[in-house]
Amino acid sequence: MSALPVLAGHLETLVAQDALGSALAARLPALRWYAGKARAIERVTVRLLAALPVRERTAHLTIASVRYRDGGRDDYLLPLLTVPAGQPGAIPEATLLAVLHTSTGDAALIDAVGDPAFAVALLNLIEGEGRLAGPGGTLVAGRDAPLPDGDRTPHPLGAEQSNSSIRYGDRLVLKLYRRLVPGINPDVEVGRFLTARRFPATPAVRGWLEFRPEAGEPLSLAVLHDLVPNEGDGWTVTLALLDRVLRQRTGTSAPAMPPRLLFPPPPLPPEVETALGESLPFIRRLGVVTAELHRTLASAAEDPRFAPEPPSPAAWRAFGTALMDRWGRLKGLLAGSTLPPSARPDAEAVLAVGDRIAERVAAAPAPPLLIRCHGDFHLGQVLVRAGEPVIIDFEGEPARPIAERRAKRSPLVDVAGMLRSFDYAAAVAGAGNPWAEAWRLWASVVYLAAYLDRARGALFLPASPQETAALLDLFLLEKALYEVEYELNSRPDWVVIPLAGLRRLLAG
Repeated sequence: MSALPVLAGHLETLVAQDALGSALAARLPALRWYAGKARAIERVTVRLLAALPVRERTAHLTIASVRYRDGGRDDYLLPLLTVPAGQPGAIPEATLLAVLHTSTGDAALIDAVGDPAFAVALLNLIEGEGRLAGPGGTLVAGRDAPLPDGDRTPHPLGAEQSNSSIRYGDRLVLKLYRRLVPGINPDVEVGRFLTARRFPATPAVRGWLEFRPEAGEPLSLAVLHDLVPNEGDGWTVTLALLDRVLRQRTGTSAPAMPPRLLFPPPPLPPEVETALGESLPFIRRLGVVTAELHRTLASAAEDPRFAPEPPSPAAWRAFGTALMDRWGRLKGLLAGSTLPPSARPDAEAVLAVGDRIAERVAAAPAPPLLIRCHGDFHLGQVLVRAGEPVIIDFEGEPARPIAERRAKRSPLVDVAGMLRSFDYAAAVAGAGNPWAEAWRLWASVVYLAAYLDRARGALFLPASPQETAALLDLFLLEKALYEVEYELNSRPDWVVIPLAGLRRLLAG
């Protein structure tokens, strides 16, 4: 603990002091969920939301407001707790924030999510639908259904990047949202809606936690839902299935395929069904479940938060303008950035035909109806339970404003996201392998055919296959443009994947 920031005083007196903010500024970049690692911190201030009794101690649920030198700001949920330095038991290194020299001895200041007693106190607060008054508002815990009996031993989970989760026994999971923005998180709102509608392919929401300020919008802090026993997420399972296909087909010729997705999707040739069959039942079921999700989300005409509605002409024009603005930014990045050598041919090809994006924007019809969607749909947002897809995480893309994440969109946005995820899976499993390319195309055909068959007659789909194809094509372009920009900023070595996809989308 000697390398940690050192503070003098008790936590109760340090909260909201500059010294604590300075200590956190030094420590935050090392934390897994902190999203500002590439930005220079100017200042961190700490604001207390409420104090939660944790046995003989007190946890302080705070917001750490990070101001960056570029002028931006992020707010993070940071529960703080002190642990006596001599307390038996190892303190997880990832939770350590600072050392406190106090009048009663030295203590470690930790991120309380890693403390079992804190985890139990949070669960009890939700089960009892408790309220905790704070300096500027009230912490409110809600419960939509009784919590199951049985083992509730807490186990912090470390797989997430942007949030923190705690598993209780084998029945419940509490997700704490780290990066906070005013407004109800769509993960809570959509999750509670689907639970009330008894949609079977998503974990049931049991409770939630939010802070209601004296003025302004509430802040969603956490959601409690059922734990889903599973064999892994869709990304892991799909890569394993695809790897087996590629190993079994080594040395054989891949089936012929057109250069891009066919529409309407044709029946699978028998040789494709034989060659890729093991990997396709899950993809087919995923298409069906996606359509059932959209039908459920479109089923509440009486609820203004979820009632389907047509897009206004102004909103549809704004969508096209935003897409072209993204392309304008991306052109500059592709022309001026240092790309991996493997990505340069695709970048040059995209720049050469990029003007076709404007043509696609002009040709695409407006969606007939907009509905609430998943918003960030890909294979990693699906768990596989006994071969069946279970859809999770309705938070949307965390970088987008919460109003945008709660906005209604065409459900084909979700379809496009999943199709792009197949593209990533094929590239990761076997870049350049003809069988991986064949799988990418035919998995997309299978998924899309299953989706359209189950969604047939839904008013949120265009009336004709041609209009559906044009609209889906536009959303695929939108997603690929987003991916290229994201990878350039976050994982440059991966940019070749969406660039190659964008090149295919613009071909012909």
